[in-house]
Amino acid sequence: MNESDEEDLLEKDKIKKISLATLDDEFSENKETKLYKIRNKSYDILQKLDSITPSKIESALQHVKLLKKEMGSKYPALFDADPMIIFCHVDLDSFYASVESLENPEYKTIPLGVGNMNMLATCNYVARKYGIRAGMPGYMAKQLCPTLKIVKCDFQKYNFFSEQVMSVLSIFDEKIEIYGIDEACLTFDVLKFKNSVSKMNMIGFNISLLNKEDKNKIQIKEYSHDRSVYVPMTSTKFNFINIKKLIDNIRHLVFLRTGLTISGGISVTRGLSKYACGINKPNGSFVIDKDFDGHILDLETDKINGIGSATKEFLAKSYKIRTIRELRDNLHFLYLTMPYKSFKNLFYLSYGLSIFDFSDRTNKSRQSVGKNVTFRSTIDHSEICTILWRCCTSLSDKLKMKNIKCNIITLNYKTSNFSSKTKQIKLNKKINEDIEIFNVGYDLLMDSKLLTTNKNILNPIRLLGITCSGFSNDDSNGLSKFLGSVYEKKICPVCKKASLHLNNFLFESHVNSCINAQHTEETKRKSTLDAYIKKKNRE
Repeated sequence: MNESDEEDLLEKDKIKKISLATLDDEFSENKETKLYKIRNKSYDILQKLDSITPSKIESALQHVKLLKKEMGSKYPALFDADPMIIFCHVDLDSFYASVESLENPEYKTIPLGVGNMNMLATCNYVARKYGIRAGMPGYMAKQLCPTLKIVKCDFQKYNFFSEQVMSVLSIFDEKIEIYGIDEACLTFDVLKFKNSVSKMNMIGFNISLLNKEDKNKIQIKEYSHDRSVYVPMTSTKFNFINIKKLIDNIRHLVFLRTGLTISGGISVTRGLSKYACGINKPNGSFVIDKDFDGHILDLETDKINGIGSATKEFLAKSYKIRTIRELRDNLHFLYLTMPYKSFKNLFYLSYGLSIFDFSDRTNKSRQSVGKNVTFRSTIDHSEICTILWRCCTSLSDKLKMKNIKCNIITLNYKTSNFSSKTKQIKLNKKINEDIEIFNVGYDLLMDSKLLTTNKNILNPIRLLGITCSGFSNDDSNGLSKFLGSVYEKKICPVCKKASLHLNNFLFESHVNSCINAQHTEETKRKSTLDAYIKKKNRE
């Protein structure tokens, strides 16, 4: 055993001891509840496995073989054919923490977590050496590293930088698939790659070309201290070598524009490219262009995109499956004992595909607009109503911006014991006014039995969100605009002025300035919120 292995064992042992010491807290209780459910499901699976006959096993093996043949025709590049499309997954490195470090450079060298004592949204790479991870309660992270610095989330700031990054990326792929605030996937075929090389050679590392707006409208801090000289790409041949050159140039362009590093993964599927993205993190790229099985078969099941800790535990307890190789070898048993959709998902995942490869779940088909807010657990009725109101006004502004309405409202919340609940209602009419959305959201909160008529909160809430969906066909054009390119004409929902913006963050900054100008009026509206709630409760 080498020194690094010993350090890993010591780290895991330390985390285990801290976890055991906090078994009586709500986070651990919730984890135990999930494990209990997994044990029950596993028991049912074991019962089914005992009753399987040899003929059923043979039939299942044939079905798996047929499904593999079908997959080979859909994804021939997985089986040594030349790829028609190459996928490039990009992921900002410890995004929230990196943004905070831009304003506070001293954070780069100390353990840093972003979030609060209840939950960390992310942490920097220094903190990860102590075993701290995103999603971990802050108080547990503090036990792992007492010197950990925890700063509050500033989503307005993160959205600002995210828009800058996505704007740069979308220059090279107008149909970029955005999976979250800090990750996306670019897809290239022969023609798109050739055009992207031309764009890259035209822009080079000259970040002034990325912003053609009047800079008096918004002060943008320039981080271009790097004086790298751009070397033009001379080859437009569609292959992995040239794709990597392009992606590395794009990554550097993002750094020059924002001061943030971004990692990239390149392969023949979205799933493999996402896995490749993590290999040379931070600030690196990696290509998986051959021997695909060699990269993933010996991985633990949760190391590939699409399999989380709960599924990992379920597979281990039910089928003794712990690696992707074991998953492949036992697919026929999954076929016989699991719902077919679940089996098929795991089948595709085991070959390096992601849910975005074999389903239509990219941002192109997104049919909802939502707003979630995480906060310190509270039972304060007024605070919860204020948070709900802010979510509703934010959604209303977005819907009005593109002249669309919805008739399905979904409320989701998470309590202090980490349990999540969702309530949904379909309305008889289309709405987009903030007060209308708030009314529906408040009624859903009442229907959830979490909020009583005398304003008592039965269980502390730590997350609250509203989602609007069910857009009518008449509004489809507006929806496509709302979900479309960053390069388009937009109308400010406050002052109604139209302008052509290169980037969404510039437009949002303009909107924010208009909203600030109306701050007094907004304050008056909020001051009447409690009175409105009282009136509504009397009705």
